[in-house]
Amino acid sequence: MDIQRKYYVGIDVGTTNAKCVIINDLLEIVSKESCEYSIESPKPGWAEQNPDMWWDTVWELCINVIGQFEYKQDITKIGVSGQMHGLVTLDSSLKVIRPAILWNDQRSAAECKEIIERAGGEEALLEYTNNNMLIGYTGSKICWVQKNEVENSNRIHRIVMPKDYVRYKLTGEIFTDVTDASGTGLFNVKEKCWSKELLNKIGIPIDWLPKVINSTDQSGVLKSELAEQLGLKKNVPIIAGAGDAVIQPLGSGIFDSSEGLLVIGTGGNVTIQSSKYIYNSKARLQFFCGVLPNSYMAMGVTLSAGGSLKWFRNLLLEGQIPLTTYGELDLLAEKSPVGANRLLFLPYLSGERCPYPDEFARGAFIGMNPKTSLSDMVRAVMEGICFSLKDITAMMEQSDFVSKSFCLSGGGAKSEVWKQMLADVFDRRITTVAASSEGSAFAVAILAVISDKTWIGSEQIKQRIPMATNNVPVKKNKERYSRLFSIYQKGYPQLKDIFRDLNT
Repeated sequence: MDIQRKYYVGIDVGTTNAKCVIINDLLEIVSKESCEYSIESPKPGWAEQNPDMWWDTVWELCINVIGQFEYKQDITKIGVSGQMHGLVTLDSSLKVIRPAILWNDQRSAAECKEIIERAGGEEALLEYTNNNMLIGYTGSKICWVQKNEVENSNRIHRIVMPKDYVRYKLTGEIFTDVTDASGTGLFNVKEKCWSKELLNKIGIPIDWLPKVINSTDQSGVLKSELAEQLGLKKNVPIIAGAGDAVIQPLGSGIFDSSEGLLVIGTGGNVTIQSSKYIYNSKARLQFFCGVLPNSYMAMGVTLSAGGSLKWFRNLLLEGQIPLTTYGELDLLAEKSPVGANRLLFLPYLSGERCPYPDEFARGAFIGMNPKTSLSDMVRAVMEGICFSLKDITAMMEQSDFVSKSFCLSGGGAKSEVWKQMLADVFDRRITTVAASSEGSAFAVAILAVISDKTWIGSEQIKQRIPMATNNVPVKKNKERYSRLFSIYQKGYPQLKDIFRDLNT
């Protein structure tokens, strides 16, 4: 009977929406809700959000999902996840100093170069963190604030990442976990601690940074007044949780490198697990601590995946073309053949991170002609995102990170067109699980179950996360896409200087 079950909550602070789910100890979702919000861009290439907007949204979701739940007294633990790399600055009263600078913000290119120089070069930096200092990372954002907003910098008392601000509001405690710490570019992934040597060289006080704990560790309990408002029992534990890109494989039942994870959210990720620490040669990838003990994650990120399709949808709406749902865009894309009638799209709307770390990269349609249709353009955008993810995978394979199949997660997993398109482009089996669209919220709820030691084991988890869809490559399509991908790969190198000239 349900009344005998334990229940676990997963909260995700995403880039464009927040989610709250409740699962039972059989990993069945019993309640869920999400709410969208916007990104502010005060200047071209900037991306900011008000951290208190996250909290207001999350708390409303908690009231709607947890407060209305029939068996709320049986809620055992809460987990938090969220967008990675964001910079939240807090003063001595732990009040927000300025809007959070997000993962896809492009302002800190000069600071990245300066950090690499101060570290003694890229190879020296890898010895400190096993990661390059990318524009999206938190470390470069801190240095940008120190240099460009001295008054704000002088007020900094603590720094946290997005999910950790929501954790603070839930518990009153300041913590982060090993995955989000890895994504700052300031964390020694091998030793699992802040790199004091690097921090000293670049002038960031270690006292600003939160205490780092494992993802399954308890990071506090829900404040008594919040528990009372929700009707929960006292002292419900809240686990450390994890950054969204690193925890998502868990929500798809992925525990080793045999299966990789593709995520199409606002950005796009390719992630492959590793059971051992691996030196990130030439800093080609992002290499982070994983959510489970002695686990690691190799990852590559494209900045504008689902964000590119959302941008195009918004253009249509501005033009009063009545297409309001992504399902309608799917139908349009299906009207165009494989290859979108020889139209390519480069999805670099906000610059790019992998495989081309370039703040000046921009989106581009290539091959438009008088017969190009709206359907061709929609399909080209979707195919361009697939090619971008394939481009990342090709680079990962050069570093011996190879997966035989991929599971798709994020909002893109709702699209039947995208699933088949990915299977054809990757020439791999593409699966989804029933809760794939719930992404990090579902995954961190599973992590809460694991931390409770109700039962532990990859096989038990896999059994309780059933496959929802299974797409295999279509021979004629994969052959066509193989040729188109080789053409796509010529696009950025040919346009690189033009992108730079347009933006300098």
